[in-house]
Amino acid sequence: MKVAKFQPFRFVRNTAILCAVVLIVYLGFLYWHKGQVGLDYRVLNTSLKMPTTPRSVTNWKLRPIEVGGSFKNVTRLVEACDGHLYILEQRGRIYRLPITLGSGDPIRFLKLKNVSSAGEGGLLGLALHPEFGNNDDPNGRYAYVYYSAERDDGTRSNRLSRLTATASFDELDPKSELILIDQDDEHDWHDGGGLTFGPDGFLYLTMGDEGLSSDALGNSQEIKKDLFSGVLRIDVDAQGGEISHWPPRQPETGVTAHYMIPNDNPFVGVPGALEEFYAIGLRNPHDLFFDELTGNGFVTDVGENQQEELNQLVSGGNYEWSFREGDFLPTEGPFNNGALPSPMYGTPNSPLLAYAHTNGNKCIIGGFVYHNEKYPELKNKYIHGDLSSGRVWAATLSPDHPLAIEERSLLTHLESAAARSLCALTTTEDGEIYAATLAGNIYRLEPRNNQDELVSLPQRLSQTGVFADLATLTPAPGFIPYEVKSPLWSDNAVKSRWICVPGDGSSVNPTEDRIYISRKNNWEFPTGTCFIKHFELPIDQSDPTKTKRLETRIIMRDDAKGIYGATYKWNEDDTEALLLHQGQEEAHAIMCEDGSSHQQTWEYPSRIDCLSCHTEDAGYVLGVNTRQLNGWTHYPETRRDGHQLRTWNGIDLITRSREKVKTIRPSLFFGFDALVDPYDASEDLNDRMMSYVDSNCAHCHRPYMMRTALDLRWGADELQRHLYETEAVNPMNGTRTLLVNPANPDASELLNRVASKTSGFRMPPLSTSVPDQKAIELIRQWIRARAATASQSQ
Repeated sequence: MKVAKFQPFRFVRNTAILCAVVLIVYLGFLYWHKGQVGLDYRVLNTSLKMPTTPRSVTNWKLRPIEVGGSFKNVTRLVEACDGHLYILEQRGRIYRLPITLGSGDPIRFLKLKNVSSAGEGGLLGLALHPEFGNNDDPNGRYAYVYYSAERDDGTRSNRLSRLTATASFDELDPKSELILIDQDDEHDWHDGGGLTFGPDGFLYLTMGDEGLSSDALGNSQEIKKDLFSGVLRIDVDAQGGEISHWPPRQPETGVTAHYMIPNDNPFVGVPGALEEFYAIGLRNPHDLFFDELTGNGFVTDVGENQQEELNQLVSGGNYEWSFREGDFLPTEGPFNNGALPSPMYGTPNSPLLAYAHTNGNKCIIGGFVYHNEKYPELKNKYIHGDLSSGRVWAATLSPDHPLAIEERSLLTHLESAAARSLCALTTTEDGEIYAATLAGNIYRLEPRNNQDELVSLPQRLSQTGVFADLATLTPAPGFIPYEVKSPLWSDNAVKSRWICVPGDGSSVNPTEDRIYISRKNNWEFPTGTCFIKHFELPIDQSDPTKTKRLETRIIMRDDAKGIYGATYKWNEDDTEALLLHQGQEEAHAIMCEDGSSHQQTWEYPSRIDCLSCHTEDAGYVLGVNTRQLNGWTHYPETRRDGHQLRTWNGIDLITRSREKVKTIRPSLFFGFDALVDPYDASEDLNDRMMSYVDSNCAHCHRPYMMRTALDLRWGADELQRHLYETEAVNPMNGTRTLLVNPANPDASELLNRVASKTSGFRMPPLSTSVPDQKAIELIRQWIRARAATASQSQ
């Protein structure tokens, strides 16, 4: 056997060749990577003048109040007849405070056990007897609570109970509970919870429809089954005689006791009726209020898909859920899209006020009529809010018709998106107005007496420190341009974008001056990060270079871990932009190629409107993410193109770790998600479609954001998207409609929403009035392709 000899020279030569190849490949990769980077270094910005604390531009503010304790999952504030304010927690606890919050520590008034706090359940209502605190009256120690109970056998019920206070009246004894109503509850949503004594001395309680969409359990127009979907009126004093009588029957799934029915209740004598009903046809009536001066009753009802409503409470009123919702809008449900039920119980009633599910509004929070002299400008106005948007309004009641709404004006809003979820509003006898959030924050409504507080944001764009040269829109040092792969549709506007992150990337704590990025999920931005989006409208179709400067929007990452926005509207000669204090519409003349012209309306959003899309669930920031920035842009500063993610990585702008500075290996970028241009016909049709809905729809249509099951984010599989062969929850034409109808693309709800010119149905819903014709054709092609694929598989 011949043994090969070791040849040192050949080994060294081969090793040298291998090392040279490796070195050449490495240098080639470095050269290639250098060609991918558009900037060489990061510049520290020192010019930005936008504060990191969110500011309001309204004349009122909600000021946080320290009350000597923290609260969890607040459901209601109750101003009671004994001169105290009560805070209810979902878990079954009530705290009693001095009527002027901040003047004393809270005292625990009640701790209930066996409370079911799933969904919208929990402890929802409290009403002290009108004689509460009067030792000479037999009812003077009684209080009534309404809550969702967890029974010993694991079932759930809606329960109304009476409890007795201790001799000092500062606590309710849980062992004294006397159950008045205990009714099976199949679902943990739509429990109502408005509980109060009326001016007639009777106890009123609002009940929801038991839950599920479109009254699926069939309670809304039923008065002979159970005590759901209406307002109950009972005599807890059991006076009898000419005043009240015992209930003639029990609910099918519940037990009642220890109260009587007022003889003048509207359904007394109706065969088989549960005579407790005072009004019916309500979906989720969260709040009930009686005006102490006029005796008029107000009940709010949380809508499903279309509108929120405020109603006058009348005896025998039918508020039309679920065959109507809000202001006479037909709904889906058991009554066939707006067809009247038969028999019709009660008298149909129109809402005093109805407002649409737009601009973040989705859940009305009532409310009371303000009569105190402390704030004369609010006197005789109905104060109410919205849980989802955090807005608070004052509705002016007509002096000639006390139950007519003349106008509604915005008072204020919870100013950080992170602090929203407004759940309660009330006023106290000293004229103060208080608000609470689900998270347990307590606020006092106050006027802004300091004018400087109103103008704390820069009033001119030139004062913000964003641009070094306003005429040429040259950004200030530290502002980096960027482009997105799939832009949000904005009525043909041309947009420019910049970002500025505080610091220069030298901090050892990456969360102070770097962006924490994720391959698939939302990014996290340091406090003080500034996002700029500038809009210009082409005004001559024959010359694309002719544009009109419309607005420059600024989004700031605030110190409350949320965001706030500001809109600067450009003047007529495009030399300066002024801060807008509220939303505005303006028409612009557009010259057509044939020499004719037409008017296009541009909608300038208010600061609150910004929070409609820039929500917490969507990560507050919409366009700055991996899949949108995984592409190229031009950098005027260096006059070269560069890959955006590689550029940001190279200048210490992003990190893959929150704990330590960790840049990204360039090779990893190959595996990152990337959207495509939806209008580029050379790209895959499905990728184009999914890119379009990801940027235009997914900030709302994602898990836990909308009532529908749609998930339109990039990367969601077909089962998650729920697009195919799924019915629209709120169809435009009021009849059953598929979201995507392969057999008839033009009948698809998805297509028709994008093509719609009707506010409330148009998608995207905010600041759009011109349908995106390219997107309409894209969606039509995509649906046709789905139909072709389906037919080939058969």
